[in-house]
Amino acid sequence: QHYSMTHPLFSQPLVELALTIPTYQSFGESFDRIFFRRAVTRLKKTKSVWRHIKGQTTGSMVTAFAQNSGTIREMLFEGTLVKSGIINTAWLDTQLTKIRHGQNDNLWPVIHALTGQLWLNQWKM
Repeated sequence: QHYSMTHPLFSQPLVELALTIPTYQSFGESFDRIFFRRAVTRLKKTKSVWRHIKGQTTGSMVTAFAQNSGTIREMLFEGTLVKSGIINTAWLDTQLTKIRHGQNDNLWPVIHALTGQLWLNQWKM
């Protein structure tokens, strides 16, 4: 079952094993410790999102976008930026749909639009 949750020391040997694998041997397709992660994934599916490089948060952001897509969509489409015509609504609609389905090609422009709209909302503009 979930031995690592009930008995955290049971997972320590696995972590120690992963850390003994030289990093240069475990890089593939820009993933770190890819061999170990793939082996563990075959044994137990995880809810965590794989990252492409250390420190990357895109996977987590796409997951958060999918979970909050209705709120994000409403905030942007009812916001000042869309109403003023600064943002192309057809483009935005397409990007939000793609992001909700895990495609993150234009995630950053949407993040910037959302951040700008949040700032405008904060200042009641």
